Amino acid sequence: MSTHANADIFNYEAPFLKARMVGTHFDSENEFDEAFSEFIKFMSIVKSSSAPVGMFSKEVDSVWHEFIIHTKQYFEFCQDYFGRYIHHIPTENTKDNRYKTPTFESFKTQYEKRFGQLSPLWATNNGECWSTPGCSNDVSECWTTPGCSTD
Repeated sequence: MSTHANADIFNYEAPFLKARMVGTHFDSENEFDEAFSEFIKFMSIVKSSSAPVGMFSKEVDSVWHEFIIHTKQYFEFCQDYFGRYIHHIPTENTKDNRYKTPTFESFKTQYEKRFGQLSPLWATNNGECWSTPGCSNDVSECWTTPGCSTD
């Protein structure tokens, strides 16, 4: 197993995800490309953060979910860019007192510091809602904790 934890995550491409998601989750390749780009930005924040990072986009989260079920490619991606597996932890696990639930404001601050203005794919209304009308107030549906392992 080789580890390239310092490799440039922004060079990663996933044509297998695009082929699977365009037409089912996304209407066009451009929509997929934007969501995948935001997923890579999200994962780069995870890589550099010492605290849990919240997921605040249904579109980006759908990329993550689809990627995870491609277990071999996702495992290799994690090993190459993080040196370890990055777990997707659903909201019900945030009830554990050992973890502080990530906030949208924390995510937004990290994002804007690194990448500038937040993409419209991310939650609006200060993280109280997903980016779709009528959504629930529970935006912390999934997050990851650096160094956390369920093993």
